[in-house]
Amino acid sequence: MNKERPLLFRAQRMHLHMLTPQEIKNQSVLKIVDSEIYDDLGHAIVGGLYDQRLGSSDISEACGTCRQRGNACPGHFGHIDLPLPVYNPMTCDTLARLIRQTCLGCFRFRMGKDEAAGAAAQMHLARCGHEIQASKAGELLRRKKYDKIQELLTETLKNTPSTDLPENTTHNLRTRFLSTPQRACLWCGESEKKITLSSMRISVEREHRPKEGVPVSRGELLLPVEAIQIIQKLTQNEEAVLSELFSGMYQKLQGANFLIPMFFIEAVAVTSNQSRPASRLPTDAIVPSLKTGIYQNIIRIAMDLFNLQDKSSKAITSSYIRLQDAVGELFSSRESDKAKAFGVRQIIEKKDGLFRKHIMGKRVNYIARSVISPDPAIAVHEVGLPVEFAKKLTVPEGVSPVNIEALRKAVENGPVYPGAEFVEDATGKMISLEHITPEKREHIARQLLTAASFNAHASTDADVHVQGPLQPLSSLSIRRVWRHMRTGDYVLVNRQPSLHRVSMMGHRVRILPRERTIRLHYVNCNSYNADFDGDEMNVHCPQNIVAQVEAEEICATDKCFISATNGAPVRGHVQDHVVMGTLFLQRCIFLPRDEYAQMLVTALEEIQQHRRWVLEKPAILRPARLYTGAQCVTGVMQNLRMDISLAARTKLGDDFILRNGTVISGALDKSQIGTASYGLIHAVHERYGGRAANSLLTALGRLFNRALIVRGHSCTMDDLVVRPEAEKQRRVQIEEGLVAGSTVSCSYMGSNMTYLQDTARAAGRGEVSAEKKDLDAEMRASTSDCASQVLETAGSGLSVQGLRNNMRAMVISGAKGSLVNLGQIVAMLGQQELEGLRVPLMPTGRTLPTFCPLEPTPRAHGFISQRFLTGVHPEEFYFHCMAGREGLIDTAVKTSRSGYLQRCLIKHLEGLRVEVDGSVRDATGSVIQMVYGEDGVHPEKAAYLHKHEFFAENPSQKRQNTGIKDSGSLQSAGNASAAGLTAGDLYNARSVPGRVSEKYLASINAAKAVEKGTEWKRYAQASVDPGEAVGILAAQSVGEPSTQMTLNTFHLAGVGGKNVTLGMPRLKEIVMHATKKIKTPVITVQAHRPPTPEEERALTISGRRSVLSLLTDISVDEQVFMHNGDLVRQLNIVATPVPGAVLAVETAIRRDFFSKFSRSMLAFLKSLSHQEITETAREIKEDVAQMKEGDTDEEESSESESESEVSADASEKSGEEDEMAPAEVSEEGCADHVREPSCTSDGEKVYVTLHASVAYRTLYLPRIESILGAMYIETGVSYENCSYGEGQYVVQQGGLHSLFDRVGSESLLCDLANVETARSNSIWETYNVLGVEAARSAIIREIAAVFDVYGIGVDYRHLSLIADYMTHTGTIIPFSRGAFSTVGVPMQKISFETAYTFMRDAIVDGSMDNLLNPSSCLAVGKMPVIGTNLTQIGYAIEQ
Repeated sequence: MNKERPLLFRAQRMHLHMLTPQEIKNQSVLKIVDSEIYDDLGHAIVGGLYDQRLGSSDISEACGTCRQRGNACPGHFGHIDLPLPVYNPMTCDTLARLIRQTCLGCFRFRMGKDEAAGAAAQMHLARCGHEIQASKAGELLRRKKYDKIQELLTETLKNTPSTDLPENTTHNLRTRFLSTPQRACLWCGESEKKITLSSMRISVEREHRPKEGVPVSRGELLLPVEAIQIIQKLTQNEEAVLSELFSGMYQKLQGANFLIPMFFIEAVAVTSNQSRPASRLPTDAIVPSLKTGIYQNIIRIAMDLFNLQDKSSKAITSSYIRLQDAVGELFSSRESDKAKAFGVRQIIEKKDGLFRKHIMGKRVNYIARSVISPDPAIAVHEVGLPVEFAKKLTVPEGVSPVNIEALRKAVENGPVYPGAEFVEDATGKMISLEHITPEKREHIARQLLTAASFNAHASTDADVHVQGPLQPLSSLSIRRVWRHMRTGDYVLVNRQPSLHRVSMMGHRVRILPRERTIRLHYVNCNSYNADFDGDEMNVHCPQNIVAQVEAEEICATDKCFISATNGAPVRGHVQDHVVMGTLFLQRCIFLPRDEYAQMLVTALEEIQQHRRWVLEKPAILRPARLYTGAQCVTGVMQNLRMDISLAARTKLGDDFILRNGTVISGALDKSQIGTASYGLIHAVHERYGGRAANSLLTALGRLFNRALIVRGHSCTMDDLVVRPEAEKQRRVQIEEGLVAGSTVSCSYMGSNMTYLQDTARAAGRGEVSAEKKDLDAEMRASTSDCASQVLETAGSGLSVQGLRNNMRAMVISGAKGSLVNLGQIVAMLGQQELEGLRVPLMPTGRTLPTFCPLEPTPRAHGFISQRFLTGVHPEEFYFHCMAGREGLIDTAVKTSRSGYLQRCLIKHLEGLRVEVDGSVRDATGSVIQMVYGEDGVHPEKAAYLHKHEFFAENPSQKRQNTGIKDSGSLQSAGNASAAGLTAGDLYNARSVPGRVSEKYLASINAAKAVEKGTEWKRYAQASVDPGEAVGILAAQSVGEPSTQMTLNTFHLAGVGGKNVTLGMPRLKEIVMHATKKIKTPVITVQAHRPPTPEEERALTISGRRSVLSLLTDISVDEQVFMHNGDLVRQLNIVATPVPGAVLAVETAIRRDFFSKFSRSMLAFLKSLSHQEITETAREIKEDVAQMKEGDTDEEESSESESESEVSADASEKSGEEDEMAPAEVSEEGCADHVREPSCTSDGEKVYVTLHASVAYRTLYLPRIESILGAMYIETGVSYENCSYGEGQYVVQQGGLHSLFDRVGSESLLCDLANVETARSNSIWETYNVLGVEAARSAIIREIAAVFDVYGIGVDYRHLSLIADYMTHTGTIIPFSRGAFSTVGVPMQKISFETAYTFMRDAIVDGSMDNLLNPSSCLAVGKMPVIGTNLTQIGYAIEQ
């Protein structure tokens, strides 16, 4: 096939269905009948699996069917006829479910005529596009009103036109139909039979009646030939229903056998030779591929069945099953070794599968990869490449009169740079220039443009205009030259992972002869998230004129200045350039004239060479002419013709003022030339465009490079030295802080007597107690105050102050670091935290072995009072390493989770695009948003949309030759009506001049000054363009910031001591899973009034509270008695509830505790029995006897008993013993001491007596606490906890209906709170109570709240699009694999994951893919219909 003459065929849609045996044979070129492959001479056997008619297997051999050689032959199919039909492995489970719904007595659906007909009518309505009516039919079906379903069907088809609907709806209906619970047949009354499926074997339970005895039921294998008869009879009786269940197959093949090709295989298609190449060993032996081996096995078994000598049913069945297994290996291999597994499932699934590795993501040619190095000398839009890359990354360029001389020179140079690697003639033949002589290259160069004149953009022979007489095609001259890459070409530069759009940008090439790495300017580091510690990047060279133009005009760096995530700049100066911009513009900087001129020459190099430069007048005339650093920046602005005015606040605290391109005051810190909004670079980009912003960034970068060379910048120890008096005060404050921290800790433990016990016990279990969390919260406040005071003292006490301190200048200008980093160097490191808490305790009660158990001092819990300047102690260094290690592990773990989240978002949203009318639709045509983002504005263009004063101060037109603005183009105040603007429906707003959003209209009316006549133009220019892939932008804008989130939970000490899920787990709850029952449901509602003391006490004990949470103290006393010759272990439990909860606790313990304790002990004993570590009663009695023999002296016996006595309270409070020592055993007074299990109270405490087995030893108190923690007290309310603070009530573990529960005896919670302000963090709770629109608002609010905790801003338009996608079907759709049963097109699902399952469902559904989704387009080699490819050029063909 000629590559220059593309086929006129363009794929429009893809239909997935199962081929019938006749279709397989029609497309087959050969019937395979021989399992042998090659003869003794190594030739392919005719009729074998490598027959040449199946395709050319060697480049030197011609295909036996199309006579093409090598890669020119596309390959051809063959087939194998099976002696008996077998189950189709892909649809075997669907067949089993269908047979389960079939009565094997009357061969009809068990559910009966009416229900089956109603389900068929519902599916018919859904298939015809009447989704609402289908839902109504489903409701009628559940209510068993079958006649009304038929009336609804008839009326709908009569009055409403039918439309195509995606197969997702009918797929769900069929799944529901085939999952109907089995029951007795309503036709004949036959009872249901158990039908099972295992390894492609369907078993049917059948009753066998022996000659004597009771009939027994057992499973029998259902052979495919028997299943065919069942399906044929079922089709004859239920054809109308089956035609709706499997409409895709029914439209293709009608009759009683239309389901046979779907569920059974009679002919196996054999793939071409090219798809299963054989391997040739060094010994010339030929080894077939694994797939060929599977085909061989099928042929051998089939031949064995044909030639079977034993005609018994057992032998036939055995061979039949072997044939079934062999065919199953083609679809899903049972081989455990991945290298040997070669089924369809293994070929197409997972990362190494066909779709994800070779179709969705491919390795490409014309790409370079190397380590990146910084180069501040090149322009910010350039990338420096070595000559070695330029020689390999060739560019095919058509020959034309415009470029003939340059191309001739390149051909003559050949492999010498700048030259060419190949030339291509009109026949497509490639001629290498590397190994031919210079004379031959000169001869070829003279042939350029000699016989024909070519268009530079010609791509087909129709574009060739032959001069003179028509000549044969082969006689035409050289057509294209594959020249070396040159300076000025555009390439795509990319760093992986590509998390957002600016991870791949178009750069202009600069060839650097003496370099060996890819050179990149610092400005682009933030876009690529790159640094220069060994990072590698990719450079892609576009190979046609369309790609080159798009790389320069769409993907170029000047088009990627703004991040779509939040509309903020993503490119700007960093580090040295920022600090020099700050220092260079200080008032004390003066330059002589020659240095000033040199500064301008350096800054404006390669930018302003076509005209004379404009120089400023010196700021000082006497005694010498001197210029300021600000005048250098002014000179750059004036020579770049950037006549702009700006006033902005800097990070230094002063104002940067620019008037008509002249710097009046202020410094160029990070807020002006860095990645900050509304700075100088951002303003220039908004007013003059991206190329002007690039030019300014380049000029300022080179200016500051020169300033760094001339003036220098470095940090010394003098910048870190603290004055003696400040150092003394620092030490005093540290001592006071440590004492205050110890005081807080001791005070807390004094008021919480069980703190040490609970903390030690929780540490022994590897947990963190609630008391420790509360203490950490109080200690955090104390240590934070100390750290703040010390930092302020050390910062103000530095020996070098102000911007003369170079270290401080770097920090406050935003160049590098922060005040926290500076404080860690000169003041203290402060409190080290792990997972939001102080350093956790080990089971021994220590944080490190060098501290005492449960030591209360702040230093023992990770508070580091030392600093880096003077060094830290070993313990503190270890604490600091612990915090650093947590960050490393957290980053490694979160990378995979955030990556999968972003992949889920992208796969669901990849088909969403903006249509010409401004609406957002998916690949199926479903409307997601009528107006994108509710205002139709692109997030990248929204930053300055409401900054009307800026445009009034910098109008688009100014008076010529003056700096005075045209006052006639301004209005003194905003007047939207005078401008002809109206607010209204924004659907297709571009077709209605003057139509804007209400917010934009209000901002104009509130503005002090507006540029007249440009209001609607600016709004229209800021609107999103048709074809914009807004779904991808939304997915990237949520996925990329998620990599910055670290914490999983956040402790709220004032809200019942609960943890609120945050970070990645919370984002997965909302977006990926749309969890119905979230971990920490919280409802916040504004208060009408604060609670009274009585109501507050009621709130304290009301709610669904665990018994353990109502206890202030609990202890266990354990004793072992000898009673009637048997050992009895008695547990005496004393629990102290909070006031007012004694009766509730006693009732709950009596009701559930004894049974739960018994089950817990039985489960524990069972686990010990497997480990064989239990003791027998006999062994215990022997131990007791030995103890008694040793008790000769009363005092010694008393001491011995006191040492060996096990007090459960004492041992478990210490938390240091894992096993109980031998307990005290007493025989005297057993009748008085041994009590029956009971529960009593005295009004203040609850006393519980238990008996436990003596066959094992364990810690009983943790088990009892665990049981009490799982027991809840019902107080008549449905929430778990409610608290009041900061003017609002916080309800935990409850629903919105909990707001109407009773508080106390007289009040309801809704009397205390304004229920209209209630906000639930559960989107499903909101959906069930308030509806889908409220759920949409909750999704937006909750996603934004997750990012707000980390200070990350995401544009509202992205969140609204995600929320609209999740709710556009009327329910909540998660971004998961399961949601694809409701939305999506076939190739979108198949390319996501579990490709085999999705492909099977698509085939059963007979799905149609309209090839509008990007994944669908990539799979068939079609350009995705997004962006510039949304529209096409139409040609007027003259007849």
